[in-house]
Amino acid sequence: MTHKDLRNTRCRAANAVTTAVIKAFGAVVFILLASLNTRPATANTPAEAAPPPFTVALFLSSRRDLCFDQGDVAAITQLSERVRDDINRQGGVLGRKIQLKLYDDQSDATKAVANVRAAMADPLLVSMVGLSNSARAKAVFDTLGKDIRDSAIPFLSNISVAAMFKDAPNVFSTQVRQDEERVPVLAEFIRSMGFERVAFIGVNDAVQSNAMADGLKKILGAGAFVADHRVKATERSLDKADIDRVTADLASKSPDLLVLGTGGTRAVDLLKALAAAGVKPALFVSGRIDALPPEITNKYPNPIYQLGWNRLPEADNDRLRRLISRDPPEAWQFEGKKIADAPSWAKGECKARPEGTPPDPFESANQRAVGVGAQFADMVALTATAMRSATPGSGIPAIRRHIVDTISTNFAPVAASSKAASTLGPSTSLRAPLYARRSLSSNPKASAARNSHPSNSSAKKTAHSVRSKRSISTST
Repeated sequence: MTHKDLRNTRCRAANAVTTAVIKAFGAVVFILLASLNTRPATANTPAEAAPPPFTVALFLSSRRDLCFDQGDVAAITQLSERVRDDINRQGGVLGRKIQLKLYDDQSDATKAVANVRAAMADPLLVSMVGLSNSARAKAVFDTLGKDIRDSAIPFLSNISVAAMFKDAPNVFSTQVRQDEERVPVLAEFIRSMGFERVAFIGVNDAVQSNAMADGLKKILGAGAFVADHRVKATERSLDKADIDRVTADLASKSPDLLVLGTGGTRAVDLLKALAAAGVKPALFVSGRIDALPPEITNKYPNPIYQLGWNRLPEADNDRLRRLISRDPPEAWQFEGKKIADAPSWAKGECKARPEGTPPDPFESANQRAVGVGAQFADMVALTATAMRSATPGSGIPAIRRHIVDTISTNFAPVAASSKAASTLGPSTSLRAPLYARRSLSSNPKASAARNSHPSNSSAKKTAHSVRSKRSISTST
């Protein structure tokens, strides 16, 4: 494929992606604007006994090991409560209000299992939302998978490895599926770019990392890989002994592409060690390029790619700016609170941020938190939307089944190869205010940033994108 072909493909694909992003953005703004502009419903008279509210369970994962709070929990709580209040001001659903119950597993698998079990014991529960980490999700489904399936409770999860819930028709995911969508896109990218000596480095016993490596080998063949290493890791770094071992091996293998299934932040010491050993292949990171420090990205001599699926529309979107500008900036600032008891502060690994910096809701890290919160809020709204067409007076089991049927029919197109493992796709109208990371068949946007070496004659940064169903294109 020539550069001219790539540019032509990009033009066609970019138009389709722009349209899809506008639709998705309109949906999330619909939710949040509605929550700001609705009038209170008439209160029940004293003689009326209010029926107990329906419950929606939200599964959260706070972290105390980071230097600064990512803001996910605050964003999820605030935006979900805003949607809940909007629903209740309008009289609730089926004559009853909605209540939210938040379960924080504190990034612990045992607590994640206990939280799901506790939520399922609530007789008023109509849906469950959340659960994103693959390792914790595996622990939940290994322990409670049959109970979850048999309960028929709608579970709007954030799980990317669809194989975990393939036998549970009541479980959906807002995530792009790792095994059925992300990996095929990455495999085609590798083929289209002509890489022939691929090395993979992943985290030992990490479900998502292992699924990536195994999926790539299945599609490309084991012969496409010159090295495959699974290393020990903490939340912030890779094992020093493993780094030394991997560096020595790759120095003798000369890969032309290194796929990092470790995430960006944890790979910093590894990349420094590889550079010192003269190993500098093109990189494909499973995390975010902007998680790598500037001393890596600004000086790296070869392209660095990432597979990036949309969370939040661009910050320059006027409708988003108008929505946020209705409140003081600090009302939308979720990311950045110092976690004083994080171990990295005591180790001297954290750096204080400048004092007096004004809040900026459109800063990239905060945008990510807003996107996470909006996704949860939309799943609360989707639950209410799906319930509205249920028969009034229906019991909780019937309402749960109705929600599953409605979502399956209207919002979660099911691939023929996997009838049970559904990924929520975007609504084609505002019948339900759905905002989520889209399935590949609906709204893909896999982007990769390339950092040019200063000595490069063009000295120009370009972005490589994987768009549409299975096409490679280039945008500048």
